[in-house]
Amino acid sequence: MDRINRLLELDRKVRNLQFKRLYHLLEEENIYPGQIPILHAIYEGGGCSQRDIAQRLNISTASVAASVKRLEKLKYVLKKTDENDLRYNSVELTEEGLRVAKRAREIYYSLLEKQLDGLSEEQLDQLEL
Repeated sequence: MDRINRLLELDRKVRNLQFKRLYHLLEEENIYPGQIPILHAIYEGGGCSQRDIAQRLNISTASVAASVKRLEKLKYVLKKTDENDLRYNSVELTEEGLRVAKRAREIYYSLLEKQLDGLSEEQLDQLEL
């Protein structure tokens, strides 16, 4: 049990450091690390509803709504009402939002590569289990 607790603590520290680094690197874009998955979901899904985003990321619709509202104020996303169903709003990236989404993705992948740098192929395969 002591080994598990040490591993959990190490995992917490690594995630905390990653979050702080992401926050620092994305500061100029005015987005938070938690908004990266939302931007990515919109990028991957094209125009999708807030409910679709919440289901894809397994988070609450309230969390998505708050992030989308903030991203909308930054002009990174816009909501469009479906012409055939006025109850349905899709969320889409603006040109600036697309740029920020791509930048956030590059930063995230770069940090991930640095985290995994130095691990052998065998060790990487073990992580996939």
